[in-house]
Amino acid sequence: MVIIMEEMKIFVFYDIPNDKTRNKVGEKCKDYGLKRVQFSGFSGTLDRDRRKKLEIALTKIIGNKEANLIIQPICSACLKDTFTINNKKEDDDEQEQKPKIYFGMPRNRQFLDYED
Repeated sequence: MVIIMEEMKIFVFYDIPNDKTRNKVGEKCKDYGLKRVQFSGFSGTLDRDRRKKLEIALTKIIGNKEANLIIQPICSACLKDTFTINNKKEDDDEQEQKPKIYFGMPRNRQFLDYED
């Protein structure tokens, strides 16, 4: 019997006053293949075992230091309703860029740009 661990989209957000601890948490998230979506926020897909290992690793890094950390798995049904605005410039030129709005597009499909 083979058990397949389904990967789920997760978000990791944290507020950690200590610079050294905060940096270590960010690096550990990167080690697990998560991508930064905010200064203190990451997103990616992990199966249950890797998510548990990440939880343990982050718990060890934080220890008893002041911290607020959330690891939030998102089911595929909820993920399709995701709403995101990304106004980040994709290059360093000074061109005016219109905001891009993404509406819960499944992976591997192109997103639509909505403009006024």
